[in-house]
Amino acid sequence: MQQIFKGMDNGASAINQNFNELSTGSFGDVDQTVKSITAKNWSTFQSGLESFSGFKSHGWANFDYVATSGDQLIDGKIISKPQTKIVKIGQLTATISRFGSVVFVSIDTQSWPYSGATAWTVAYDMVIPAGYRPVGTASMTMINNFKMSSLKVNSNGAIFFTDTDVSSSTNFEAYGTWITNDDWAN
Repeated sequence: MQQIFKGMDNGASAINQNFNELSTGSFGDVDQTVKSITAKNWSTFQSGLESFSGFKSHGWANFDYVATSGDQLIDGKIISKPQTKIVKIGQLTATISRFGSVVFVSIDTQSWPYSGATAWTVAYDMVIPAGYRPVGTASMTMINNFKMSSLKVNSNGAIFFTDTDVSSSTNFEAYGTWITNDDWAN
């Protein structure tokens, strides 16, 4: 940047050079605060991007990690990789997936490993693991003894039978979807 003096013979060209230098972004490793940035082609932010009053993308944006606060408006689709695991829920094997705050649980058809269960009792040691527990009470659909019934999942992950006994003479399956506020499980 050139300093401009009153009455300077090359004042106009020095001003133009200063503006050109500003527009080329040749500042090196210097922190910059600006009112607005327009990036016309692909832009890379190597250490992250932080916005206090909003972020809008009219095309493609790729981030390793984005943290925002406040309301977000997305006009288009989100493409993400859900976190999916095979876990033990008590003595049963389940597939559990999480996409953002949405959790999907599926206990595929398998033999009931316990001697039975009665309505409104804790489902033995069946607990949804941390990282996937519902915000409040959630429901799961259960199929057992050729009948459809429901299970309740409390916010601590404990599963309860609600309206029917479970027969160990037939297969068992259950599935459900809910919202979680849990931190991501490792």
